[in-house]
Amino acid sequence: MFMSTSGLRVVTPRSPIDAYGMLKSATRCNDPVIIIEHERMYNMKEEVPDEEFFRPLEGAEVVREGTDITLIGYNYSVHLCLEAAKRLEGDGISAEVVDLRSLKPIDRETIRRSVEKTHRVLVAEEDEAPVGVGSEIITGIMEDCFFALDSQPVRIHAADVPVPYNHKLESAAIPDVDDVYQGALKALGKI
Repeated sequence: MFMSTSGLRVVTPRSPIDAYGMLKSATRCNDPVIIIEHERMYNMKEEVPDEEFFRPLEGAEVVREGTDITLIGYNYSVHLCLEAAKRLEGDGISAEVVDLRSLKPIDRETIRRSVEKTHRVLVAEEDEAPVGVGSEIITGIMEDCFFALDSQPVRIHAADVPVPYNHKLESAAIPDVDDVYQGALKALGKI
């Protein structure tokens, strides 16, 4: 919803230090900025520097290098991608993980470079498919590096239902590490 607002920057930290640095940068930015946090990250613990610390409000970050598949996530889904990459490594598969960090503007150049290196891509998000950021990411991939792909992009997303309050139902509606792992195997043609 916020991505469709002209002139608004939309950023999504993946860790406490990211949130701290982005908030510091956002207060000094001349553009309006919205920082989207994930409630699962509120209990994360991480050292935050006492001195001034800033994180950029644009540009994706490759948080794990790989050669066989690109796993793209943002916010909490980056953690799912990193865990899935560890599982894939046990299978002899090298997964690159890209943290978008900024949803507006999206760093299409970093995504393009990664996809051209690995030739396969999975996008993980907790949004529902019809309105998710994954749709925009995959559209950009198809526009920028279609001929670099060896298989169709895979998108892991939440079920198209209101998120249930019951914990077990919520877990069934929201993707987890196993969903990302299975999706990566699908993109690689392993299942």
